[in-house]
Amino acid sequence: MGTASLETTQAPSQRGWPILLVHQSVALWGPTYLAPAMVILLSEVGWHFGIRTNLPQGQWILYGSPFFPAQVGLALLVGWIVGGTLPHRAMPWVWAIPLVALCLAFVGTQLLPAPSPTSVMFPPIEEVSITWVLQLPFASRLSRFFCRPGAGLEPYIQVIATLPVYSAAAYSLGAWLARNVVQVPAFFDAMRNLRMGRLLLFVALPWLCLKLALNWQWASAQYPVLGTWPVLRALLVMLTMGAVLVASVFALAVALVGRRFSLTRFFLNPDGRV
Repeated sequence: MGTASLETTQAPSQRGWPILLVHQSVALWGPTYLAPAMVILLSEVGWHFGIRTNLPQGQWILYGSPFFPAQVGLALLVGWIVGGTLPHRAMPWVWAIPLVALCLAFVGTQLLPAPSPTSVMFPPIEEVSITWVLQLPFASRLSRFFCRPGAGLEPYIQVIATLPVYSAAAYSLGAWLARNVVQVPAFFDAMRNLRMGRLLLFVALPWLCLKLALNWQWASAQYPVLGTWPVLRALLVMLTMGAVLVASVFALAVALVGRRFSLTRFFLNPDGRV
């Protein structure tokens, strides 16, 4: 009996680091990649209702504020959902590593290697070095990392150094709220019983194929640069994130409705089995 209880108490600690890394990845990269897909999806929905959103407006929503409200709000929601569905003890600590990285960047440590010359997604960052940062006064460093982004390297620096801290902190806060303040047991139970395979097969994959079929011919004719592999890869990543977002929204709808209809029961495990 004593041996069994000892194994039971040791199991969570043995799984602690893998679970922490998974939550770390979700907290950092989930909102960063899903927020642009969310803006694109909402702009497409608004287009059908006569609401026109252009690219500069979308960029302003995502990166026009030093507080990144779209990404932080999404991280808070994701943290609340995941925290109530999978109450892992590692979730409140996902902010620690991004905070250390931000402190290193603040004193001049280069966080990422310079991209290859063929990269079209991000500007060169070899200037973001210890020499470049240490030449700035303290007030200028605060402005670079925390104030309203300007036209230089500030938006990129804040995306790679400051945004992860905000996103991870919001993710941890959402998990705390799910456990202590905003508790919805029926919703979280339905989320635990979702059939992920069916969601991916019947929601995410058809949406991805439909978007490729509808947009590829027009986009390749309008933008010949899509023929290059880096841009094609970026487009596929964005469409994949859109498919994940659509499947996530559908999953939330299923969890909210519960087992009232045959369609929602199709995406839930029978008899509440996880």
